[in-house]
Amino acid sequence: MAFRLGPRINAAGRMDAGLKVVEMLTTDSSDIALRIAQELDEHNRERQAMEARVLEKALAQVGTELGDRYSIVLGEEGWHPGVLGIVASRIVEKFHRPTVVVGFSQGEGKGSARSIRGFHMVEGLRRCADCLEKFGGHEYAGGLSVREVKFPSFMERFEETARAFLTREDLEPIIDVDALLDFSQIGLPLFRQLEALQPFGVGNPEPLLMTQAVEVCERRDFTGGSRFRLRQAGRTLSWNLGS
Repeated sequence: MAFRLGPRINAAGRMDAGLKVVEMLTTDSSDIALRIAQELDEHNRERQAMEARVLEKALAQVGTELGDRYSIVLGEEGWHPGVLGIVASRIVEKFHRPTVVVGFSQGEGKGSARSIRGFHMVEGLRRCADCLEKFGGHEYAGGLSVREVKFPSFMERFEETARAFLTREDLEPIIDVDALLDFSQIGLPLFRQLEALQPFGVGNPEPLLMTQAVEVCERRDFTGGSRFRLRQAGRTLSWNLGS
């Protein structure tokens, strides 16, 4: 449910097909439910491909613009609003800076924002309010609308705000490990125990577990995730990390 149906329902909402989910869950016809399920699977593949394209372009922008900046603000024509939150989260994971990603259409932009410890996102956006059409959210995430003509001013103001809130030390990621495991403890029973702790988010973060003296003997990347094969003392474990 969590790893097959859940992502497809989520993708439908991101791809503006949320009503299809309601129809699938309420219909009495198995044929209709199957047809819609197939459509949702296609929407999920479209979402994964779109997310990968936007992320690739966003990372290319970061590579040319990051420098000594305390924040990351990116925007481009045609980026779909439904994947911007995921892309912003990926960029925060990689660069550990407050991040805003905006997609423009006919001069109007919609964006998603993700933050780090020490920077209250909504308060940060509030200090840029005169550059924005509207905004909202909470400490670690937000959404906003901005006109393209005001986007450069917003970028500058957001950077000034980030520098007012953060120190250079705040930009160094802190990894909080919840538990150190023996490699022999990692397997399906542990996976099922972790699954029972969901849903994860602010207030219930996903556990971060650590093991030592392990060889990564294979890694394969694919749209939406990666597959790792780990080995220790003759024991091999395969692990998928998907979106």
